[in-house]
Amino acid sequence: MKDNNIKILIEKYFEGLTSLDEEQKLRDYFQQENVLPEWEVYKSMFQYFTLERDEKKQAFSSPRPRTKRILLRWGSTAAAACLLLFISLRLFLNAGGTLSKTSQAYIDGKKYTDIELIRTETLKSLENLSEGSEDAYSSQIEALEIFIK
Repeated sequence: MKDNNIKILIEKYFEGLTSLDEEQKLRDYFQQENVLPEWEVYKSMFQYFTLERDEKKQAFSSPRPRTKRILLRWGSTAAAACLLLFISLRLFLNAGGTLSKTSQAYIDGKKYTDIELIRTETLKSLENLSEGSEDAYSSQIEALEIFIK
């Protein structure tokens, strides 16, 4: 390649105006042993870029990222299968009647399971509300009575 062409390509390169083919010509030129002394300062830079590009190509072509993808795919599949199994077992056990059918409520920090006590305390707390309209109270009481039946 002629000296004039190299000068033009280097100027275009530093202005960001070179095409990929022109950049490849520059890399090829600076890979040679006999580079003119005036262009010697750019030789190590272009050799470094070439080395880095080759290392990145090698890194992306290695099986390691593919292995990570495969493990991620199998891991997410296994997690979905475990979740499906858990939900299925929960529904199966509930359909068999093995889950507890008791109600529970915490009143003043204590756990109560007696449905009559829970109903009585709930009605008391609804009656003691100081704000709100009569419609809100009645709708809450109706909702509670539907729940109790």
